[in-house]
Amino acid sequence: MAILMRLRPALMLLFGLTVATLLAACGGPDVPLGGTIIDAYTGKPVSAAIIELGSEQLTTDDGGKYQAMQWNQKDTLHIMASGYEPISIVWAEQPQLAEPTLPLATVNAKLRPNTVSGTITDAYTGKPLAGALVKASDTLSATTTPDGYYALVGVPEMFRLAVSAQDYAPASQTLKQQIVSDLALRPSIASRACLATPRSRLAPMATPC
Repeated sequence: MAILMRLRPALMLLFGLTVATLLAACGGPDVPLGGTIIDAYTGKPVSAAIIELGSEQLTTDDGGKYQAMQWNQKDTLHIMASGYEPISIVWAEQPQLAEPTLPLATVNAKLRPNTVSGTITDAYTGKPLAGALVKASDTLSATTTPDGYYALVGVPEMFRLAVSAQDYAPASQTLKQQIVSDLALRPSIASRACLATPRSRLAPMATPC
């Protein structure tokens, strides 16, 4: 018993060192980490966004909120959501995380929408145009479906949208922080002439419309 009493200080020290080592291995503060993810254009919360933090993966709720009970100050926060440009946040760039305090270490973020969609129609009839070419750049384009719908993924915050279709005059517009853009194309002059001229009046050698 006397031997145990003499060894008690050494045992306590060893226990303390063991606990400290385990905490260091975990590497995370005892303060939960959380925040809100919002749409950079509208300010509305982004639900179902995926949060990757170390080996842990979280999902934001309907209010765009997330919370992690364990985290490491050496981690990088990766955030992604359908229809948005993914982002990464390095903890070293977040001074409030150097000495986090209860009840919550907060890191909020904004996600920028990176998609645009819409419908292309005939300016005179209002009917959808199938097969129209919609371009945001030389490397980013789409062709409209039978109902005139198109969608482009990976667009920047500001760009020029150009639309062209056979027998129609091309059209374009500059978009900034828009996710929906509908355009109506006017039939070309030749196409309108064909529509306005009865087939029986075309010259015998004329090219059929």
